[in-house]
Amino acid sequence: MTSRTKRGIAAAAGILLLGIAVFSSVESIRALSLEKDFARAHVCPTLAPNSPDCARVTVATVAQTYDVGGRVPAHAMTFAPGAGTARVELGKDSTLLEDAFPGETVDLVWWRGSVVEVEAAGLSVPTEDTPSMDSTQNLGFTLGALAGAMWCLMGAFLRANRPWSPRGTVARLGGALGGGVLLVSGYVLLNAPVSSASVMEVVGALLAVVGLLCVRAAKSMEQRVRAAESANNGGKRRRR
Repeated sequence: MTSRTKRGIAAAAGILLLGIAVFSSVESIRALSLEKDFARAHVCPTLAPNSPDCARVTVATVAQTYDVGGRVPAHAMTFAPGAGTARVELGKDSTLLEDAFPGETVDLVWWRGSVVEVEAAGLSVPTEDTPSMDSTQNLGFTLGALAGAMWCLMGAFLRANRPWSPRGTVARLGGALGGGVLLVSGYVLLNAPVSSASVMEVVGALLAVVGLLCVRAAKSMEQRVRAAESANNGGKRRRR
C-alpha cells in the first residue's frame, strides 16, 4: 500500500468521523433541549389534563413484572390503567420491582405521550422514556468522534517526511490534543448516568485507553524528534 493510498484512507476515515461528530452534536443539542423542557414541566391542571407539555399522573394496576433480556438487561412492567395497557422499561438498577407485585396500585407519570416515571411505595423510578442525561451521552460520542477525526486528518494532511519540520510539530500537537479529547470523552461516558450504563462504561473505558495511547504516541514521537535533532546537530558539528 502506497503512502498516497494510506493518506487517502486516513482522510476518508477523518471525514466520516467528522460527519458522525456533527450528527451526534445535533442529537446532543436536541436531547439537551428535551431535558430542559422536561425539567420545566409542571403537573397538568385539572381543566387541561391532556396538555402535551405538562406532567399527567394516572393510577394504574400492576399486571406483570419481568426482566428484559438482550445486551443490556433491564426490568419491565405491564400495567392496566383503565381499559388500556401500558408497558414500561425501568432499567437494570430498578428497585421498584422488589416492592411492586401484580395487583398492586402505582402512579404513572405521563409526559408527551410516554410514561416517564413510576411511583410506588414512596419510590419514584424513571423509565427508559425519561429524557435524562441523553445529552451527556451524545456529548461523549461527539468528543470521541471529533478526536478520531482530528487524528486521522492530521495523519493525512500534516504528516511530514521530516518529523522535526513545522508540519510535524503540528501533527504531534494534534495527536496529543486528540488523545486528550478522547480521555475527556471517555470520562464523560463513564460518568453518564444512563440506563444502558454497562455499554457506556465499556465505550468510555475504550475511549480512555485509546486516548492514553494517543498521548503516549505523541510523547514518544516527541522523544524521537529530539533524538533526531540531536543526531542531526551532532553531525553538523563533526563536519565543521
